Amino acid sequence: MSRFSSGPTAVAAPPPGKPKGVGIPGRLSSRLGSHGVSRIPGIAPGLRLHEAPDAYGRPFAFVSTTAGGLHAVLIEYAGEGAPQPGESVGAWVARWENVIAELRASPVLGISVTTELTRPRVLRFALTYTEAGQPASTGRRRRVGVPDMAVRIGSQLPRICTLLEANAGGRAAPLSAASVTYGVRATFDPSVAELVGDSGPRPALRWRDVAPTTVREAWDHVVHDRATSVTWAMSGLPGDEPAAALLGPAPELANARLQVFFRRATRPTAHQDGLATALTATSTAPADEAVAALDALPDRLSQQTRWGLRRVYGGQAAAFAATAGLGIAVPGQLKPPQVVAAR
Repeated sequence: MSRFSSGPTAVAAPPPGKPKGVGIPGRLSSRLGSHGVSRIPGIAPGLRLHEAPDAYGRPFAFVSTTAGGLHAVLIEYAGEGAPQPGESVGAWVARWENVIAELRASPVLGISVTTELTRPRVLRFALTYTEAGQPASTGRRRRVGVPDMAVRIGSQLPRICTLLEANAGGRAAPLSAASVTYGVRATFDPSVAELVGDSGPRPALRWRDVAPTTVREAWDHVVHDRATSVTWAMSGLPGDEPAAALLGPAPELANARLQVFFRRATRPTAHQDGLATALTATSTAPADEAVAALDALPDRLSQQTRWGLRRVYGGQAAAFAATAGLGIAVPGQLKPPQVVAAR
C-alpha cells in the first residue's frame, strides 16, 4: 500500500484572517532546508529534496534534479474529485479540465495526477517547474536557483490548492518533506505501509534511503525490494474506459496505480491546443511469484484500450519510477512507450 500519510489525510487550513491565494514572497525563502539526495533507479542520476514554507506558512516539499533545471512540488487532494465507481477515465479527467487550463497558463511545464487502489479518495498532483528566468540585459535568461524557486512555488501554492478545492470540493494541501519521504519509500516497498498501518507512528526515514535496496529489472516487469510491478503506458487517454478496469482490484495485488500526465505540446496544432497527455497503469504484487497475476490487466480492458495501452518492455524500472508521483519524469519521459523503453 503506497501511502503519503500515516493516517487519514489532514489538510492544514489557511491561517485566520489570511485571504486565500495571497502570497508573501519576501518571507518564503528564509527557512529553506535541504534533506539530501536520493538516486531513484531509472529516471535521474539524483533527486534532491527541499522543504520551505508556503505563503500560508505550511511546510511544502519540492524535488529538484541535482543538475538543476527541474523542480516538482507535490499536492495531496482528498475528496470527491477522485474516480467514482463506474466512472470512465475521460469523465474523471474532464472534471479537472478547468484546473489544468488554469495551471497551463502558469510557468508549470508538466502536471501528473495519480490515484491508487489503496487510497481511492486521494489524489496526488505533481507540478513540474523549470528554472527558466526572465531575460537579463544581455539578452540571456538569468538562471533561477533553488531559493528563488522556493519563493516562486511557495507563493503560488495557496492559489493552486484553492483551484483544486473549488473545482471538485474536498481539501488540498502541499506535502511536507516527511510525507514525501515516507510515501516514496512505501511506493517501492509496500510492506513499509503495512507495518505502520493507518494510525501507527511513522518510522524515521531519510530521503537518501527512499530508493529500493534491491532492483531486478526483467524484460516485462521489475522487482523492487519485496514487491514486483508491471507498468503499461499509452499516449492520449482511453476516454470511455472505466477507471476501475485500470485500478483493479484483484486478490493478489498489493496496489494498483493510475497516473495521467499533462505537459505542454512541443508543436501545438489545431487539434492539440498546447497540451499533450499520456497515461500509465501499474500493478504491484508482494512477491515475484505473482507476475502471472500482474499480467491480467489487459484482459479487463476494452479492445480499443488494449490496442493503445502497451507494456513498457525493456523499461520497467524507469516506467515504475516515473509513476511514483515525483513529477520530475513528466517533461522528459512523456513519450511513446517504445521511446521510454529505449532509455
